[in-house]
Amino acid sequence: MVMIAASLVLSGCAVKLDFFLWGGVPATLEDYDFTSPNLDGIAPDRITSELIPVGDEGDWIHVIFVERDVSKLSPDFDPDDGITVLFSHGRFDNMLQYIYRLGYWEEMGFNVLMYDYRGYGASTGETTEANMYQDAVAAYDYASTRTGVGTIVSVGYSMGGAPAVYLCSEESGREVAACIVEAAFASVDMMADSAGYYDFEGAWFADTEFDNVGRAARIGLPFMVLHGTKDKRVGVEHGRAIWDAVRGNNPTNRFWEVKDATHYNIPMPSYTVVDDEPREYSYPDELPPDLHAELEDYQARILDFLADALN
Repeated sequence: MVMIAASLVLSGCAVKLDFFLWGGVPATLEDYDFTSPNLDGIAPDRITSELIPVGDEGDWIHVIFVERDVSKLSPDFDPDDGITVLFSHGRFDNMLQYIYRLGYWEEMGFNVLMYDYRGYGASTGETTEANMYQDAVAAYDYASTRTGVGTIVSVGYSMGGAPAVYLCSEESGREVAACIVEAAFASVDMMADSAGYYDFEGAWFADTEFDNVGRAARIGLPFMVLHGTKDKRVGVEHGRAIWDAVRGNNPTNRFWEVKDATHYNIPMPSYTVVDDEPREYSYPDELPPDLHAELEDYQARILDFLADALN
């Protein structure tokens, strides 16, 4: 695909960026076998995997909900508040590609809900910007009906930054306590201008906006931005732009430039990754000692932010 796009650029034609934004890969519910090492360390009876309705076209999205182990919760948080992380994942494959990231949050003693956008995994329907926002709202509404779900924190990684930020905006009509984005792009326009990984300056156009920076500028709730300094797919300037938009909106807001982290190994820059997400381990307990120290640093920063944000 990139070679085709490059030939179009060289011939003077504009290339539609939307074509490259979606990367959903189909899966069945049977592929999410949580008696296997996919979520090693989490008892299967704490995991709910189901399809929920979304939109007006008869579509469904797949959600995974992991009930917290309150014994893991920091004493800085009220154990009676069932803090729930609603995690929006990146553009590649489906939830199976990001299960290990769910473990980062579960290990902090939070409920975690992850979902697949329409067109990804076992979710039906078409992937569009509007549908992704609607999918995030449907996931939120599902979480809010569950027993033991209290405060909801919206977290987005990479492309998932867009639905995560949308969920925190007034446009969503939902109540969220805090927003955290990791390796998110500022907007499709900025991505097209800077080109990042594809290096096709000035040759792209897109109908999709994903105006995270514009939307974030209007969000007053606690907001944390994380971005790797060696991110070549979505350069650190995107994280800096989002930070510039939110830095004065709330005294608890934080920005962490993760030194030497790339797009794929944030928040653990010592993890060697070439092309795909690091998946040699499926749960934090499997990390070697040096990486576990980096994960603990990450979790400590997250917990410090959320303690200020929620208290």
